Amino acid sequence: MRECLRVLYLTSKLPYPPTDGGRIAVWELIKRLAERGHYVTLCCFSSETNQQSVSPLEQFCHVELIHHDTHNRLIPALLNIFLPIPYTISKYYSKRMVEAVSSLLVSYQFDLVHIEPLHMAHYLPIAKAFSLPVILREQNVESLLIERFSREARGLQRFYARLQVPKLRRYEAKMCEQADLCLTITEEDARRLRSLNPRIRTVVIPAGVDTQHFYPKFGEAEEPYTIVSVASMDWPPNVDGIMWFCNRVFTKIKEQLPQVKLYIVGKNPPLAVQKLSNGLDIVVTGFVEDIRDYIARGSVFIVPLRIGSGMRLKILQAMAMGKAIVSTSVGAEGIKVNNGRDIVLADTETEFAKAVVELIVDAEKRHRIGKNARKLVECYYSWDRVIDSLEQVYYRLVRGE
Repeated sequence: MRECLRVLYLTSKLPYPPTDGGRIAVWELIKRLAERGHYVTLCCFSSETNQQSVSPLEQFCHVELIHHDTHNRLIPALLNIFLPIPYTISKYYSKRMVEAVSSLLVSYQFDLVHIEPLHMAHYLPIAKAFSLPVILREQNVESLLIERFSREARGLQRFYARLQVPKLRRYEAKMCEQADLCLTITEEDARRLRSLNPRIRTVVIPAGVDTQHFYPKFGEAEEPYTIVSVASMDWPPNVDGIMWFCNRVFTKIKEQLPQVKLYIVGKNPPLAVQKLSNGLDIVVTGFVEDIRDYIARGSVFIVPLRIGSGMRLKILQAMAMGKAIVSTSVGAEGIKVNNGRDIVLADTETEFAKAVVELIVDAEKRHRIGKNARKLVECYYSWDRVIDSLEQVYYRLVRGE
């Protein structure tokens, strides 16, 4: 019989509604752990109280919200130049969170503490003081993200990012070592962490996809000559990727397929992305209630990510729906894909444009790759498989194995 564990889950943002990869990852883990009989207490930041977001979570866990503003602010960012902890981490420090975590640990008998992501590592020493095993789950290797961003950014952003890179490396190496175990989404990220600090103990547990929610809609006609991108537009790497695609790749595709149309789907598009929308061949939708409608509509699904780490849930979702995908190598990192069989990888402007055009005009190839993609996620990336692995890690830690 399964042993029920009591887990304190610390995360940087309210994971509901699950509208981006980070939220989806936390929501699915909490929900499925609870469904298996485990007791989860979620303690997280929220800039405002939204009962519509809290109520679904309360079906699966006890929720403690700490009100704290984690938005980027110019003056604190500038002052951070003189501090040892990087700004993207320091802005998540809160005395209220310290008090809340301490109070929870005093009041309840937890079996372990799960911290996610690195931004919440401020509170790791508190859990260690209670002699509890602590897991730190890295959705991305944050130091790699800022390093890649520093190479692509320009002007003052590039200068500032380069100042942050060594600070973030030192912080990540130190805090990941302090955790009893560091969970990564991909083997590549596990290797990167160990290269920062060989004393970091890592286990790879990939992200997952709900294969019953995301499924092929082969009976529904695709919109011909249509490209779809789905990505949260409040994450800078996604903005960088779609701007690169529109400015450097899409024009090459239009030269060969003048009738092609692009849908950019994702919440909170900044002004630069909004301006891409012309109502004709580029449509910026902003937030949509059900991304499946747009994924199904597209002839080709694109992931033009140039800056990243971890694993892209949007690729798993599109694969589960049997879509042909063109992605950069960075975008598809960590997924057991085979280029040309269940995805097409392309890293240059010319390669990316050529791959998209070929899939749009070759329906047989497009459908073959889409079917292979669906088989891949069924074999490796269902959430049930992910939770099986996570449970075993929890049990080993609690037993001191």
